Amino acid sequence: MPDQPKDIVQQGVDGRRRVHLLVAENRLDEAREAASAIRHPWYRCQALTAIADRVEDPEEARNLLSAALDAAAEQKEPNRIASVSAWPLSVLVHVDKVATSRYVERLLALMESESNLIRRADGLLLLMDAIYTDQDLRARVLAPLLAAIHAARGGKIPRITRDLALVLAAVDREAAEYVLSSVPETREIRQARRLIAAGERLGPALRLDWASTSKTVPNGRSAQ
Repeated sequence: MPDQPKDIVQQGVDGRRRVHLLVAENRLDEAREAASAIRHPWYRCQALTAIADRVEDPEEARNLLSAALDAAAEQKEPNRIASVSAWPLSVLVHVDKVATSRYVERLLALMESESNLIRRADGLLLLMDAIYTDQDLRARVLAPLLAAIHAARGGKIPRITRDLALVLAAVDREAAEYVLSSVPETREIRQARRLIAAGERLGPALRLDWASTSKTVPNGRSAQ
């Protein structure tokens, strides 16, 4: 969890939930006001994204997503910036590919400064979740993500590899098989093969459904 006073974190959780409910009721003006009042950048980023995902005007969506990405960048840790940036990018990729590509390149450069390879892989996996439908961006993120997976050591790496394969299998079965064959066989890798063969749990775990979660700051792929 980031080094933030508990009241700011709780205000962010409550504010994000309020925005989500207002968006569900199509009360977008109130949602914008509530999102702007969120002090914690993680939750403000997610709240602004929830609004952008609902608005019909592409220019308005771009402005909201730009503000969301600016909020994400207020954080200090590369992993946190990249992880929460995945939310607005998951919407922006369907609105403006040029802008999405620009942000992706910026985040990839930032993640090179993340010395913890597991945290780097976690952040890049969420980035992959966001842009996986775009072939060019997918290839751009896959190379550094695989490099981090292959270089890292730790119990989370098989899980990250499994989840990456499930994302890729939704759009590129060959790439998913390559990822699985590039690492040692583990329980998670065997599970990924079974799920892919059955056509289950394919695609990203990232979802724009935050009101139903009791989590505060998400951690890795389990983030909601």
